[in-house]
Amino acid sequence: HKHTEYALASALSDYYTKKEVEDMVGNAGGGVDESWLQQKGYLKKSDMRETVVIKLVSDKGESDSGLIGATVTVRGKGIIYTKETWQGSPIRVEVMCDRDVTIEVSAVKMYMKPKALTYTPSPLYNREVTFTYKALELGVFIIDTNDNLINKDSWSPTMQQTTVGVALITEKVAIVISTGLHTDLRWSKTYQLVGGVTTTTDSTVAATDYKGKANTEAIVKALGQNAPAAYYCSNYTFKNGKKGYLMAAGEAQEIFVNMREISELLNYINPNTTNLANGYEVWTSTQNNNSTAWRHDGMSLKTLSKTVDNNYVVPIYSLND
Repeated sequence: HKHTEYALASALSDYYTKKEVEDMVGNAGGGVDESWLQQKGYLKKSDMRETVVIKLVSDKGESDSGLIGATVTVRGKGIIYTKETWQGSPIRVEVMCDRDVTIEVSAVKMYMKPKALTYTPSPLYNREVTFTYKALELGVFIIDTNDNLINKDSWSPTMQQTTVGVALITEKVAIVISTGLHTDLRWSKTYQLVGGVTTTTDSTVAATDYKGKANTEAIVKALGQNAPAAYYCSNYTFKNGKKGYLMAAGEAQEIFVNMREISELLNYINPNTTNLANGYEVWTSTQNNNSTAWRHDGMSLKTLSKTVDNNYVVPIYSLND
């Protein structure tokens, strides 16, 4: 009815005609006539926006200059709203309400990277999101499912169920080592130079490769289960849900340089588990050439046949991921 809720039956001029209704609602597919809705001032869901304000802080304080330069990325399905460098001031961005939004911050050296946030925006809503970086200190620690770094004297066997592994934090790496390792795995089942993997014939250069995760992803993508060492590590899940990867030669070098402290904690956590503390040779994800790859024997980096030699494998993950 055009004017009132009730009218005399004789007052037909007060009612919309069938054509007027069809023009407003739209006949095609029974949908709404969007041009009419826009004329009337209605908004589509894709036109609705939420304003989100993003802050970066650390457990050192709300104005930690060590976070300056971190990258903040805000994206939705099929769109990147912004990718900005943190300069200490809140980042404000409008996002659409017709798709989920993911906000992610980059790694910062000597800080534990906060987890990405994915959520569903609300129309005409102002949201504040704060990412808290946890400052790291150099050393070897036991790490639990809440990312707490625990010294030996503060750990007890009652904490076994929440123990993730041993964290090694140096100037070059911030990684977590699993408490156990797998034996008798080959690097690959075929001779192949895998693209995207650090490749060098120089052990000194190999010792500067810290790209274990990227190496592992490239190996598994190219070879799948035909790369037993990398495949095993990529399918290893730590107690906190993190996926493992096959350590690069530089990461292996850092581990064995600090092996005494790492061994002490590995044996303390679980003396009955076969682990690196026993001095086993382990594969790295760094290639030497199409037929050989680097492995660490506890003393130095050496090469072995990818397809013939079996070695121990220990999954790790990075605290920067």
